[in-house]
Amino acid sequence: QQSPIIYPNPASDKIAIKGDGMVSFIILNSRGEKVRDGRFSAITQQIPIDDLASGIYIILLKNSLTGATRTSKFTVN
Repeated sequence: QQSPIIYPNPASDKIAIKGDGMVSFIILNSRGEKVRDGRFSAITQQIPIDDLASGIYIILLKNSLTGATRTSKFTVN
């Protein structure tokens, strides 16, 4: 099982998460405030970010089937 891949980075209107299995996500801003969350089961899921201010964000990903977690950073232009 592969780790989720987040692209493009940096991004301006949406990011895509490529993974497998049921994945839940939380996006945090640079102050640690939750700005978006959700879950998906598709191989690739696009998440709109055009309403987020420019800056660095952290995305927490958790595979609901295995419990595996991953934390990544991405930049909004």
